Amino acid sequence: MKFVIIVWLLDTTTSPDDPDREWVACYVVDGASESSALAWGTHVAASYASRNNLQLLSTECQSVDTAVGLDLSSLPLISEGETPPDERIGW
Repeated sequence: MKFVIIVWLLDTTTSPDDPDREWVACYVVDGASESSALAWGTHVAASYASRNNLQLLSTECQSVDTAVGLDLSSLPLISEGETPPDERIGW
């Protein structure tokens, strides 16, 4: 089953006035269930945040069947358990 993972990140090293201080990343996880896809999506995001001295603010999960307002064809797809390169997610 495929789920859209929506991640909010914060760069605490930048000025609070910097408009690029906080941003969102979206990708699709093909997982066994919503909870396992969310767990893996959170793991991927937390790993990225840790490597780049960022703060992971939140992670959400939506079924691709109910995701509204997103062009799913443009989102990166990863499988549960796969560790994608950062370039593929496009952080």
